[in-house]
Parts: sequence; C-alpha cells; structure tokens
Amino acid sequence: MGSTDGIEMPPDPPVSLYSKEDIDRVVAERDIERLCGFIMLANMATTEVRAHLASTIRDLLTKRVKFANHRPKRDDRKGIAQMMWLFRTQRPDMQQKAHVADLAKMYGVSESTVWSCWKEYGAEVEGEMATRGL
Repeated sequence: MGSTDGIEMPPDPPVSLYSKEDIDRVVAERDIERLCGFIMLANMATTEVRAHLASTIRDLLTKRVKFANHRPKRDDRKGIAQMMWLFRTQRPDMQQKAHVADLAKMYGVSESTVWSCWKEYGAEVEGEMATRGL
C-alpha cells in the first residue's frame, strides 16, 4: 500500500470502477447520493480518480465549485442498475430484496422501479463490468 501524507492508501485496482468524467457528471447533476456512493467505493478507483474525487469534494466544501441552482431532470435507469450491480458484488451476503430496498430509498424511487431498472439494464451492466474485468 502507498502512503500519502501519513494516510495509508489501498493499492490501485487493475481498472477503475468509475472515471473522472463520472464524478464531474454526478456533480453537474447534483446527484449527492451517487457522489456518496463513489466515496464509499473509493477503493475500487485508481489513485488518479481518487485524487480527482478528493479535489472535487474539497472544491464543493470550500465553495470553489457550486451545485447548479436546480436539479436537472434525469432518467438514470442504467445508473440504478449499475448501483445494483455494485451492491450485489460488494455485499453478496445480503438478499437481493435488501439491495432493492436500499437503492429505492437512496434514489427516492419505488422498489418496483429499481426491479424494472435491473430487469431492463442488468444484463448490459453485467456485460460491461465483465469486459472491464470487474
């Protein structure tokens, strides 16, 4: 493990689970829950992406960067499916129903919406993650 300013950093994964562009998009969309998800999964990102995440959070907290005045309308069905995949891989001991309930609460949607997103995009997301080697 590397060390940065006395903080032990986990080794870089072979491929980052999310990118700098994903972080910037989440900030532009004011998706605080997704940003929190990135923080929780920081060990699944490369050092460069973790540094960008830290810089982005610092800029938000010091108000160098501000969220938009309004939250843009979005249909993030694939994003919900991606988070479902993450939950399933990061917490395999939990039942899928528990993951669905957590995601519904996180995104402010119904459980049936989460199931629908997983049904619609689950296979595609699993394929993408497999090609990334995750």
